[in-house]
Amino acid sequence: MNKRINADYRTFFKVSILLFAYSIIVLVICIFSRQFSEMYCRTFSAGMRNILSAITGIFNFSVAEMLLFVLPIGFVVFEIYLTVRKRFSFKKMFVTLLTAVFIAFFLFVNTFGVCYFRKPVEENMGFDIKEFSDSELMDSALFIKQRLENFLDGTVFLEDGSSKNPYNWSELNSKLIKGFDRLKKDYPFISYISSPAKKIYMSPVMTYTHISGIFMPFTAEANVNTNYPEYVVAFSTAHEMAHQRGVAGEDEANFIAFLACLSSGDSYLSYSALLSMYDYYLDEAYKTDKEMYIELLSVTDKRVLGEMYAYSVFFDKYRDSAASRVADVVNDSYIKTMGDKVGVESYGRVVELCTSYLIEKEALPY
Repeated sequence: MNKRINADYRTFFKVSILLFAYSIIVLVICIFSRQFSEMYCRTFSAGMRNILSAITGIFNFSVAEMLLFVLPIGFVVFEIYLTVRKRFSFKKMFVTLLTAVFIAFFLFVNTFGVCYFRKPVEENMGFDIKEFSDSELMDSALFIKQRLENFLDGTVFLEDGSSKNPYNWSELNSKLIKGFDRLKKDYPFISYISSPAKKIYMSPVMTYTHISGIFMPFTAEANVNTNYPEYVVAFSTAHEMAHQRGVAGEDEANFIAFLACLSSGDSYLSYSALLSMYDYYLDEAYKTDKEMYIELLSVTDKRVLGEMYAYSVFFDKYRDSAASRVADVVNDSYIKTMGDKVGVESYGRVVELCTSYLIEKEALPY
């Protein structure tokens, strides 16, 4: 029996080495060839994400979150069991850990890692990133503001100024999946996924990290922090779904999420996307031209300002947490490691994408 177990250990380890070597080769080719990376993202990588998300989508909870707690405990229990049975071996423990690392690397590279090296979103969508003037930035911000105002009367606002999402979790997912499916018809580089996003059970604790969602490549799940205000939850769900569909860059995921919400044809999703985008424009104006920022605020509808104030009040509790500083460093390092030199600042770069799109197309598609 022991001989068979040892043979299984060796076989599993050898397979994991082959998967690791294959992933290294694929990753190197993708780094040097956008064309190959784009093809791989649309085929093998998309297939893996589809299969994994279909499997984990069977469960109505986040498998990734569960594994985060279960795997370390399970590993310790297993090693204790081997020790009690006098079968514990540091060599076996090392091989087990190394096997897990190799398999995790295979899953990361082939589901999502290669997507960082594919063609930029603007190239796949048929427009160019442009240099734009302050007046063009202002015009684009005002355009987003005007579109946002079209959805204010259809939005329910609570006494504290925050908006009310009229849908339950299942309905929200269905409407977003519909939006992505419609968007995919126009832009085939977006992968097809039918699985819903997952609520994070530890959302209240996670909020201290300032993370509103996370795509987990190992389970192909779009995980969402549902403790945030409801318009943020709606847009964050779309953002993580964009990652799930092979859009790796944070600015690109923001832009695709923005378009997916609009393409859903739903009033509240359009409101959440336009408000989120307008907020990015306000941040950009504050950084580059304080007078533009003040002017934009002066013409902003009171209901929008009320939503922003309600968000600020909500966030006060979490604003200066130590966890957020650690998470920011980790996230910044991860993004830079994957080839984006600006790190977490890439989230706000969505303004460049949106403004360039508006200048070239002269309107939003939905």
